[in-house]
Amino acid sequence: MYLRLLFLSFFNLVLIVSGASNTFYIDPIHGDNNADGTREDPWKTLEYIVSHPYIQSYSYVLPYNPKHPQLQVKNSGAPIQAGDTIILRSGLHGSLFLRGYVNTSNITIMAEEGQTPILKEVHLIGCKNWVLDGLTVSGEPYREKVENLVFFESHNWHGPVSNLVFKNGTVFSAEKPWTRAEDWLKYMGNGIRVRGDSILIENNQVKNINFGITATGYYIRAINNTITNFAGDGIRVLTTRGEFRHNFIRNCYKVNDNHDDGIQSYTTGGLKVDSNIISGNTILNYSDPNQPLLGPLQGIGCFDGPYNDWVIENNVVIVDHWHGISLYGARRCTIINNTVLDPTPLVKPGPCWIKIESHKNGRPSTDCIVKNNISNTLALNANNTRSGNNQLFKTREQYHRNFKDVSTFDVHLLKNSICIDQADDVFAPKYDLDNTPRPQGQHADIGAYEYSLSTSAFSSTLNRDFSVFPNPSSSYLMIEGPTGEEVHLYIWDLYGHLLQSHKASTLPSKIRINKLERGTYILLIDKLTNSDSKYFFFQKE
Repeated sequence: MYLRLLFLSFFNLVLIVSGASNTFYIDPIHGDNNADGTREDPWKTLEYIVSHPYIQSYSYVLPYNPKHPQLQVKNSGAPIQAGDTIILRSGLHGSLFLRGYVNTSNITIMAEEGQTPILKEVHLIGCKNWVLDGLTVSGEPYREKVENLVFFESHNWHGPVSNLVFKNGTVFSAEKPWTRAEDWLKYMGNGIRVRGDSILIENNQVKNINFGITATGYYIRAINNTITNFAGDGIRVLTTRGEFRHNFIRNCYKVNDNHDDGIQSYTTGGLKVDSNIISGNTILNYSDPNQPLLGPLQGIGCFDGPYNDWVIENNVVIVDHWHGISLYGARRCTIINNTVLDPTPLVKPGPCWIKIESHKNGRPSTDCIVKNNISNTLALNANNTRSGNNQLFKTREQYHRNFKDVSTFDVHLLKNSICIDQADDVFAPKYDLDNTPRPQGQHADIGAYEYSLSTSAFSSTLNRDFSVFPNPSSSYLMIEGPTGEEVHLYIWDLYGHLLQSHKASTLPSKIRINKLERGTYILLIDKLTNSDSKYFFFQKE
């Protein structure tokens, strides 16, 4: 009898998971909540749909028991079920608040192609298997301040969150940054806050906020996100076995007493933060030295360890501070092929260092590797630590002799740089920050970038006028630049073949790259108002 019941339960689960999926539409302008949710007859708002029994799922029996979790059916027979997709059209959709929706497979909520659905906030508690794709989240259109614009929350009573995805989104407290500290303090909220496991935050634009991305839990990945204009920390790494790759963090605003970091971690409160990968990120104190409320930014600051088995590689950190990369209480950590510089190395606070120090309780750091880095200084107070093949630059004159254009934060190597072919190949990552294979010469190069003939003729993505993200990307590029700037966009392969062209009457603009094969390409931005052109390399995944 037990085997028969087990078989029937498994058979029913297979039916749930493998059944045909459906697609539903929501349109705040032309929809009706009494409609049937089809493309031709859409519902009106997402907030209404999720606050009424339209979604069949499961919820934990409360209170949640982590030793013996139990599930019960929720909204049996509702139209939206596991595997389905909800398509949102332009307009105000209200808040997305889900508590206790554990799906057997993903339910996807996504923006329709060419549409801009706007949510006031996203808050998921005790949920599993949700994908949120292409959503704009901001309280500004609703004239409300939102403390946490996107919040995935595990809860002692309602249960954990896991297997969630938030990608291709735009998250902001305000469309433009404030110029007065009192306005920042009054209106800013946090961008994306995650407290859960197995969560992906990818290809998002987060801007004009307090803290950018805060990740607490296990197996959290933040990849290809751009965090622009922040008053707290760009990213907080409070996770174990997390991956934080190719994020672009820039423009710190000093509005309070917080010690701002591009990427920060700590173990206060019993947090465990082991085996994290910090790779290919770019951290800029500022992109405009005349930015209002400009203050010093710590780069990668890890002051309250222990930090076990971290890998910090291929990062560019350009900050007005001593702390370029700092680990206090490090064990078996690897810091390799990073470029860490102070834009004004002779002005305090600074110059930048790569530092490994004892834990604040006096316990020494040990068994670390510091290789192939560029920095202003090194400060390694650690036992049994291997270092070497690091290059120290102390003046802007040395910058100009070795880097492409420090004034625009382009720290690609010049062809006569003393860093070329000087790295330890045993420790150098297989690819550099641009995904250029190492080595290009006899040996790998020191720093985050590998010099190659194919990339030496063009400007990098770190350009004061324009930014291109996400990079790498699998589906699209977003081009940001001066508002109202009319440009022509061209995509070339590395052999000089023109593959795409697109005229953008205003910026920002999005260009699709989903039909390109995997590899490295060149984006040319040609200003129509003059002869100025900018080149950017990007990677299609």
